[in-house]
Amino acid sequence: MKPTYYLKKLKELSKRYARAQQVPLHKARDTVAEFLGFSHWNDVTKAHRAGWTPTKEHVSAVESLLVKALPGDDTGGPRFGSFIGDSVFETDVQHGTIDGHEYSISVSMGDVHMHGTGWHLHVLKLQTGNLV
Repeated sequence: MKPTYYLKKLKELSKRYARAQQVPLHKARDTVAEFLGFSHWNDVTKAHRAGWTPTKEHVSAVESLLVKALPGDDTGGPRFGSFIGDSVFETDVQHGTIDGHEYSISVSMGDVHMHGTGWHLHVLKLQTGNLV
């Protein structure tokens, strides 16, 4: 595994959190940084360049923090699943078949992922007032 793997996971978590909470990305990244004991995201990247590497435990801890901040469903659990797994934040996967072709569909912090053999559709949740 590359030394940047878990840093990239932290960046992805913060990006998805920003979308789900409709906050600017820099605020979501600063939230993650503060949870890890840094003043802001720039300190995380500086520490990484100086040799600090986040661990799987750091990513799991940040996941727990962010999941608790998400709106809940009727059972009290997070509406959008869990971050950690084969694909970040996709645990409520539904499977089906269209014209003999198998597919999977999941919701990932407001984004929709539908994929099958050789293809993947990713529909982003847009923030009000933003153009993508």
